[in-house]
Amino acid sequence: MIEVVTFEDATVEKLTEAEVIMTIGWGDLQAPRVLLGRERFAVAAGNKEIAAEMPIVRVKIESDEQFAELKGRVKEAKGELDPYEDK
Repeated sequence: MIEVVTFEDATVEKLTEAEVIMTIGWGDLQAPRVLLGRERFAVAAGNKEIAAEMPIVRVKIESDEQFAELKGRVKEAKGELDPYEDK
């Protein structure tokens, strides 16, 4: 299940429930940033049934500042970021 939320609605509690967390509306619009669950997202992209069951949160952000704060929320919610994003 894909849920699109605003930056303000992307609370730590909301992010805790997600298996995949990604951004939309900022940066490269053709390649959204996956903050958590890149491998799980790849699995879901290849199988519609899995995608329908997997909690995926897409967060609308508008600036570098929101992106940095969102990364902090993801770390608080999950204890980590995707290894590619945490460099």
